[in-house]
Amino acid sequence: MDEKKLNEEIDNLRGRIDLAKIDRISRVSKIISLTVVPLMLILFIYGFVKLTGLKSEITETEDLLEKAQTQLKDYKEAKDLLQTDMDLILSTSLNAFGWPVEEIKLEDRYSQKIIESLNANNIIRNIVFNHEFEISSRIIVQYYPKSKDKYKVVAALEEFGFEVNTKNSNPKLLNQKTNSIWFGKSVPIENVKLVAFTLIRAGVEIKFIRQADILQSNKIIIGTSYPHEHKSRILVSKIYEISEFEKCPTLSSCN
Repeated sequence: MDEKKLNEEIDNLRGRIDLAKIDRISRVSKIISLTVVPLMLILFIYGFVKLTGLKSEITETEDLLEKAQTQLKDYKEAKDLLQTDMDLILSTSLNAFGWPVEEIKLEDRYSQKIIESLNANNIIRNIVFNHEFEISSRIIVQYYPKSKDKYKVVAALEEFGFEVNTKNSNPKLLNQKTNSIWFGKSVPIENVKLVAFTLIRAGVEIKFIRQADILQSNKIIIGTSYPHEHKSRILVSKIYEISEFEKCPTLSSCN
């Protein structure tokens, strides 16, 4: 290619190239680089500062979590210790009420039997601390205890002012639990209730309470009635609210 043609090709290329456009693009690129790069730098610095703050917060949170775990462990240990003390108090109290040791099972601390025992004790305390509390003269309680621990019931009844006579149970009923109370017509209902509460406090499930006209008028009998063995217990609240127990002429006719 001769020099003339080469120069013509160069001129043609120059004609097709928009130098102004290139200049504009160059200026825009410079502006973008001067704007974006500092912005990117600012964003980087902001992100770095933010990340450092987050790391600090994470460290503080981990410290708080560790302290909380330590406090939770201390709380659990204190709770377990308190529960042990409460179980000991409950066990000692139930035994003092007259519960046989073999019947005190603290894994059943929320059983109805234990709850009823504690409810009965609360009512007994309210009765005994009442300034007007007294046992009518010569109320005789005849009791057929089934366990040596039940003599604590005898001691409690005597302390309240009852005259208590204990008798050996019928050999046929030795394996049956105490479940019934009969009383004479002259025994005040509040005295009957106090006897019932004392028995329930000792872990006895009372299922039957009747006034029996055949009994000596000032006598209360605590014993076992086989026909009532499968009945539901009478709750403390029911005994507390009742104003009069049913009557029957003889023990055998009570049902």
